[in-house]
Formats: sequence, structure tokens, C-alpha cells
Amino acid sequence: MLSLGTFDFRKGNRKDDWIEASINWMDDEYAIDFTFKQTKKSGELKYGVGIAILPRSELDRIKKNYKFIGYFDYERAKIEGNDYHGNLLLKDKISKYKRDVIRNLLVFAANIVKRGDNSKSGQQSLKRKS
Repeated sequence: MLSLGTFDFRKGNRKDDWIEASINWMDDEYAIDFTFKQTKKSGELKYGVGIAILPRSELDRIKKNYKFIGYFDYERAKIEGNDYHGNLLLKDKISKYKRDVIRNLLVFAANIVKRGDNSKSGQQSLKRKS
């Protein structure tokens, strides 16, 4: 189950007026396996249970919504050892209400892939039941 904590936006090392939530772009079928293999400094798996997949069309839908123009964005931000890396972005000064609405939209749009459920093609996901 996803919660608002799934999309935890933080200032990090940014020197601009955005806060970020780290993501991996799904450039190819290996991105899911790569993400599942990522570890913390302690050696523990970062994503022990599962990952959320957000269709780019949903990110664009939120970004272009007239209520959120200028408040939500995304970027590719490759880091050492992770060419898939990027960030979801929120304006630092966004109201708590708008921040929570955007985070809820992200949760609602996400497809879940549990560890061990991803197929060879990396496309199998568990969709929310209506």
C-alpha cells in the first residue's frame, strides 16, 4: 500500500527554490531490476518491499493542471552509479494543501511492483483495484 510518505519531498542539496523526491526514470526494462538492486550505505536494500511506477503521462497531467502550474515539475539528474536518477520537484513555498493534493495524485496514479513480481520485461505491475 502506498501512502503520502512514499513521495517524501526534501530540500536536499538544492540551491534553488524547489524540494525534491528522488526517482529513477524507466528508460528501459532493466530500470526495475536496477532499482530493486540499489542498497543503502549499510548494505541493506533500499526498496525491500516494492517500488511505485508513475506513468510519465500522469506526471505531465499534474504538471499542466492549471492549479499546479509552476508548483510541480520533474528533472533528470544522473548521479554517479545511477544514470536513471531524477527528481520529482515541488516549489519550496507551496502551501501544505497543494503539496498534499499533489502527493495524493501521485499516490493515486502509481502502479506498484512488489519485489519478485516483476517479469523479465519489467512490465508486470499490480494495479489498484477499483
